[in-house]
Amino acid sequence: MKRVVHFGVECASYSIKKIKQLIIDRKLANESEIQGVDLSDIDFLESKFCIHIPDFYKEFLITLGRCGGVLARKQIFLFQDLMYIKTLFDEMLNDDEIDLTLPPASLLVFNFESTFDYIICNVNKKDPVVYRIDLHTDSGISQTKLYDNFSDYLHNLVMTTGVKTLPSAFHVNKDGKIISDN
Repeated sequence: MKRVVHFGVECASYSIKKIKQLIIDRKLANESEIQGVDLSDIDFLESKFCIHIPDFYKEFLITLGRCGGVLARKQIFLFQDLMYIKTLFDEMLNDDEIDLTLPPASLLVFNFESTFDYIICNVNKKDPVVYRIDLHTDSGISQTKLYDNFSDYLHNLVMTTGVKTLPSAFHVNKDGKIISDN
């Protein structure tokens, strides 16, 4: 796998620049629809959740954390969604009387119904592992490691999302990997 450098560190082959171009090429957004957040927004997030956001996730927020075209309209994962995702998660735990604590420095980054994806911050990993937890499966709560890094996770979201398809991030194959729903 080709390696690229972000914030001076080596990461997977899917750079934010490449992912942004894929969003445009797949007609999920045009250039003007893709907007990032300011460093002050990231500082606020880090302060609010008492975390240090990993470099690749930080680059994601700076590049397309505010608006990502169709990708963002169909899926809850942008900067402005992060507070809502945490509130929703806490409410579901409370309403269903579930006693569950995520690992320290976890940041919920994605939500669809009772399924939440999260990364763990404050670790020496520039491109964080993505974990999934589903609070309502037939066998109870399901928790699994979904991707070895956020860049692969994001790349697959882009590649499996279509202009007219459902949020494909929550369709998984028998190995737990994201697949397209079309």
